[in-house]
Amino acid sequence: MKANEINNEIMKCLNLCIFEKAKRNDGIVGESTISQLNEIITELSNLKETLNSRVLPPTQNRYLESFARAFKVWGWDMIKPSDLFLLLMEINNKYRDL
Repeated sequence: MKANEINNEIMKCLNLCIFEKAKRNDGIVGESTISQLNEIITELSNLKETLNSRVLPPTQNRYLESFARAFKVWGWDMIKPSDLFLLLMEINNKYRDL
């Protein structure tokens, strides 16, 4: 798998985060908070830069902190996962397997 294959998923996830952030700003409650969305946006933006540089960390260090937080700390619904959670999981898995 090539790093550029992940870019589409990253862009889709970033767009979803921006959409969700706009909903929170309009007072619409959702699974994620503005703070969580900002964390995801920052991490995915940094990941894009890492992938573009083609200098990847060792395999054991390739994971999304935000995915781990959504899974363990933020308490997102695992029974009926959101599109955002599923995208984070997909990106996390692809990044790990590069």
